[in-house]
Amino acid sequence: MEFIRPEHYLPNKKGIADVKQYGIGLIGCGSIANSAHLPAYRKYGLHIAACCDVNAEAARATAEKFDIPFWTTDINELLAREDVGVIDLAIHPEPRLEVLKLIGKAPRPVLCQKPLALDLAHAERLSQEAARLGIILGVNQQARWAPAHKALKTVLEQDLIGEIYSIHHYMRSFQDQAGWWWTNMANFNIVDHGVHYVDLCRYFNPYPEEWSRVHCTTAQLKGQMQSIR
Repeated sequence: MEFIRPEHYLPNKKGIADVKQYGIGLIGCGSIANSAHLPAYRKYGLHIAACCDVNAEAARATAEKFDIPFWTTDINELLAREDVGVIDLAIHPEPRLEVLKLIGKAPRPVLCQKPLALDLAHAERLSQEAARLGIILGVNQQARWAPAHKALKTVLEQDLIGEIYSIHHYMRSFQDQAGWWWTNMANFNIVDHGVHYVDLCRYFNPYPEEWSRVHCTTAQLKGQMQSIR
């Protein structure tokens, strides 16, 4: 029996000899970038070359907080920089196609924040455009890389708990938080959180076939906003 060791599931930086060769250009300086992406990049010594946001104050504050040498409100200025080797696309789904076309003028790999899109047709269009433009497009389904999920994947790969017939994910969350963009978004917890668990079902699946059925549902407690369903 092979034992599970921390190096099997804890975050690590592999195979990058020169981090400056892959300078990160951040597009979108909102809460997810400031609370998750940038702290992780800094923790593992990755080079953040530039950041961009339509809000000048957000771009400036982010650059100052994380010692980013260049900030702008013009995506073209960020894309013109030779030290930007990869793009972290941390913006909302709606403008992604337009931004992707701009990146296509000087293609480089793009890591896109999840969910990729809010409907299947938009997601397919983004995938098709990326292929047409020669862009490697990845989606930040980061739940796959959470230590507990990576550890479970290792256990499954070693056939230590038998065959999988079904998976049940149970998530406790809420969205009625005043002032946030998701407060009035229908089915937010399925679209934004639930996409992780649909993806994890695929990640944990040891078979070449897809699952025959995936079902998501939410419940509303007394006193929660009626617009949430």
